[in-house]
Amino acid sequence: MPASDDRPPFFELQRSTSNWQGLGVVWLEQISQQLNCDAKLIELPWGRALRLLQNGELDLMTNLSKTKERERYLDFIGPHHIEKLILLLSSTENSITRLEGISQLKGQIAILANGFYGEEFHWLYQHNPDFRQRIVAVSSSALMKKMLISHRVTGLIEDEQVISQWRRQQDISAVDFHQVLTVNANPVYIGLSKKALNQHQRDQIKSWWEKSGLVIPNAE
Repeated sequence: MPASDDRPPFFELQRSTSNWQGLGVVWLEQISQQLNCDAKLIELPWGRALRLLQNGELDLMTNLSKTKERERYLDFIGPHHIEKLILLLSSTENSITRLEGISQLKGQIAILANGFYGEEFHWLYQHNPDFRQRIVAVSSSALMKKMLISHRVTGLIEDEQVISQWRRQQDISAVDFHQVLTVNANPVYIGLSKKALNQHQRDQIKSWWEKSGLVIPNAE
């Protein structure tokens, strides 16, 4: 069972039909064919999905940054794209040019709970109390967007591709919200649970990926 959040263009739930579509759905369908099984996509909060992966109650998850902590319980294949995390701010906020400028904003910035935002972000979060007070961690990308539109937060940090899709869907406008700076950019992967999938299954998926033509050269 793979887990996901409603996060176009990778995963998007069509509420009228309850069907998922997006790039991630295509990858998961191809993986399930390799394992000769049916994939059941489950919508879960980000942090809970990571815990279930660790416990072996989920098989895999996409859009994951590779960290030493996650490598204890996941095998990574990919990367499937380079994630460029952007700070999106309400037009009512002053623009900033450096990440530490978040500590001077009037409102709060939404991020995904248990997400990876780069070494500089996490250093500031741990060592700068004013910075930490401006950050609110939430369960899903969809919730971050709702909080921004309803002005419960003054900004959010999200993948540039996701923000672009929101703009194409006219969920957010360039007049009301502007992209300020790049928070972090790094390759992201499909994470395979070492507890849920045995070594043979993980090797099958890795072999498929290497032959798929989806590998991004020099992305490490």
